[in-house]
Amino acid sequence: MLQLEWFQNPTQKQVPGLPPFPIHDPRLHYTWWRITEHPWDATVQAVNQFGDQTLHVGRPLYLLNPALKNETGPPLLPANHYKCYECQGPPVDRPVTLTDQFGIWQTTAVVPRFFCNPVRKTNLANGNVYDIVDPEQHYVYYELVPPDPRIFTGVVTDQFIQQRPLDLTEGRYLGVPTTKERVTSARNDTWGKLKLMYR
Repeated sequence: MLQLEWFQNPTQKQVPGLPPFPIHDPRLHYTWWRITEHPWDATVQAVNQFGDQTLHVGRPLYLLNPALKNETGPPLLPANHYKCYECQGPPVDRPVTLTDQFGIWQTTAVVPRFFCNPVRKTNLANGNVYDIVDPEQHYVYYELVPPDPRIFTGVVTDQFIQQRPLDLTEGRYLGVPTTKERVTSARNDTWGKLKLMYR
């Protein structure tokens, strides 16, 4: 584990021509902890509200931890933890209106930047094990253009920190619930590499 770099708020998403996608759990936030990287190379077929997408998935960069904001009390009920990988794929260019606890922001979800898998986590410091709650629930995070420039503050609690004040800087990414259809290794000796080269 290296350092805490990002903080994620739940948001309602409105896409023109579609019903709103509501917030299912207003208490559930995520802290993004930078982790030790290791090589990884694969293609993933992802399906979400923006359609079917073929993503090139690279090295893991973050662990997403369930977190509370401006609350005291016991940890959250069981929720997925996520291991997030850098990814590349075709732009979706979808205008969205995002409504969260800080207000409303209109922007465009442009290109995929991270693909996140649910992960079973063992805390080596205390031996606690956090199992996968929903193995089908993945996320793709898209870069927002323009980002939300507003800056806020919050007091954050997760399994590593307790009641830590944080400055919450501009909103840069939108996480979209995703289903992973298949994974193809992209080593030089597989067809996955050819798919990446010729798609």
